[in-house]
Amino acid sequence: MEVVYTKIQVRYAWYAAKIYTTKVGEQATYVLPDGTIVQLNTNSLLEVAYSKGRRQLLLSKGEGRFNVAKDASRPFSVMAGDKSFTALGTVFNVQRNTSSDLELVVTEGKVMITDPSVAVSANDFKDYQLADNNAKK
Repeated sequence: MEVVYTKIQVRYAWYAAKIYTTKVGEQATYVLPDGTIVQLNTNSLLEVAYSKGRRQLLLSKGEGRFNVAKDASRPFSVMAGDKSFTALGTVFNVQRNTSSDLELVVTEGKVMITDPSVAVSANDFKDYQLADNNAKK
């Protein structure tokens, strides 16, 4: 288990980031600054960059389970390969095998799937939830 500090570029902006890794055969659990709990499976690499308006993570390899702390003003997005998974307060798992071979399991709440180049705001996510609720009526 290793934690390293670096800077990453996310959608044309640079953010200070923490890098969380696990080695082959190792698993680790981390509590992020907002209270989100991340469980990394074996041989995983996760970059975490928080800003005032968003919580942005990049799963470069491996698998992570995210028990997302609720924060309606800052969407929580995990980019993996050619997809981005966004939630406000949810429990979900993302496994990245290759850039196009991804697996998403949602155990609680809802997750919006988009192209990583699409910046999702808190209002976008609320509109998505409202449209989904109206469709069920």
